[in-house]
Amino acid sequence: MRLSIFPSDDSQQIARIERVMLAAVGAAFAICMTLVMALAGYVPVHHAQVFSVLVVALIVTAYALIRSGLNLRFSDPNLTVPFLMSAALVISYIVYHGAQAPGAVIALYLIAFIFGVLTLPLRQLVPVALFYWLCLLGVIVLRQSLHPGEMDPLRELFGLVIFIVILGWFVALGWYINKLKHEINIASEKMAATLATLDTLARVDALTGCYNRRYAMELLAVESKRVERGTPLSICLLDIDRFKQINDSYGHATGDDVLRQVADTVQPLLRATDVLARYGGEEFLLILSQTRAVDASRVCERVRRAIAELQSPSLPPEQRISVSIGTAEHHAADPMAMTLQRADKALYEAKDRGRNCVASGD
Repeated sequence: MRLSIFPSDDSQQIARIERVMLAAVGAAFAICMTLVMALAGYVPVHHAQVFSVLVVALIVTAYALIRSGLNLRFSDPNLTVPFLMSAALVISYIVYHGAQAPGAVIALYLIAFIFGVLTLPLRQLVPVALFYWLCLLGVIVLRQSLHPGEMDPLRELFGLVIFIVILGWFVALGWYINKLKHEINIASEKMAATLATLDTLARVDALTGCYNRRYAMELLAVESKRVERGTPLSICLLDIDRFKQINDSYGHATGDDVLRQVADTVQPLLRATDVLARYGGEEFLLILSQTRAVDASRVCERVRRAIAELQSPSLPPEQRISVSIGTAEHHAADPMAMTLQRADKALYEAKDRGRNCVASGD
């Protein structure tokens, strides 16, 4: 679930705010660790307090930059690298003053570094890891310079080696996490493409490229709601004349070509708000949104003439394609099935008139 504290609908900014909140939990844990060490006498209380203030300031700064949108002015709006480096410097402060508890204070580095492991690509994670190691090296060198004799050089060297090994393991873990994320993204893209294809197949007739009957019925249900609000709607059933003879005389491949050619001829004659669907066999359904019966008859007559003038390359020159069309305007008080029945009855009336004509069921 997304956090609702960010006023924008920018999902990336919301995700960044969520990461800051997660970092705040880690910061609270680090502060608690430091205060416990201070109470145990391993870290001076004053320095533990300064460290706590610096950590809170860092989290508040990150939150303010993202909440205000100022982070978008930077080349990397996530600001992960600069804040990880700032965290390393703040942690180095308490590591310097917590020499009596080296294991605990060094763990603070890892608490911060884990956020880089989860978010940064390898090309950024490696320099950050090196920076963390150099911070610890700098603390040791500074402490040796200012307080000679208080440290065991061999122990500090061993700590540096262990720290670089741990950082190396974390870097390897980060590389593996990024590899998994990349594979997941590829799989998600493939799944999205597959779902888009399935959605298209569920809506589109594979032969003609227009909508199929199932999806057309869904659209009719939507359009019927608009009719209830006063928007006119006309439905037309178009049937290719003597289509069985075409199949019997020239083969089903030619029949399929004729179906595609009819769909390709009708589609450009319709508006963007109109719908052409294959209703079944050689029958097509025209959904004419915001159209009265008289206007639907004009549209259908234009469609009929265009098809009558069509010379199919799949048929002999003397063989022409013609269609019969029945129209009906949908009324809000009637069920959609009744309107379809009236359009179908008008279609049979057009057939009875000798085909190649338009009949109205209104």
